[in-house]
Amino acid sequence: MLRTRPIPARKLKLLLLIGLGLCLPHDSFGQLNELTQELQQGERDLSRIADIVISAVKTIAGTSTILGGLVFLYLRDQQSDLTKKVGQVILGLAIFWILLSVGDSMRS
Repeated sequence: MLRTRPIPARKLKLLLLIGLGLCLPHDSFGQLNELTQELQQGERDLSRIADIVISAVKTIAGTSTILGGLVFLYLRDQQSDLTKKVGQVILGLAIFWILLSVGDSMRS
């Protein structure tokens, strides 16, 4: 006798999941466990890479702020428009450096 109603999608998914679970060899579960461990190791490596990048950006921002301060000290006696722009750039770099340090400390 033919079935006139189709099998509901929920039951079909459940039957497919059970059939797949019975057909998979038990060795594949070990491979899944190994894959999970590799993914966790990758996450730790990415975290370490992020720490290195953040420390490099902090170093660059600090160096830029110091160099900008030296340029500002050299130009401050000239009372030019360039002096004001350099001062604003220094303030922007300092604020960026501070926000980066605060964000890094909050993340840690």
